Amino acid sequence: MPDISKCRRCNAPIYWHKSRSGKNYPCNSEDRKDFHQCSETAKPQPSPPPKQAAALSTQPASPANHIERRLQWLESEVRGLLIRMEGFGN
Repeated sequence: MPDISKCRRCNAPIYWHKSRSGKNYPCNSEDRKDFHQCSETAKPQPSPPPKQAAALSTQPASPANHIERRLQWLESEVRGLLIRMEGFGN
């Protein structure tokens, strides 16, 4: 069964199929008969609002707290890099 996602423009389901060359292409149905095309009247969907940063406190951060936050950020970046490297087949 193909992967299914929603069109950002018309919100219709899109069925993703693999071609013989291994590339993905969008269709309107599972039977691969027609490529996905939005209707003329489809309006673009608004993008989600950007994530807001954590509220800043009025008190200055202690050096230990600052270092802890930087370490958490660094660990999350390393996790993301490891996940992306797994995609390369290492």
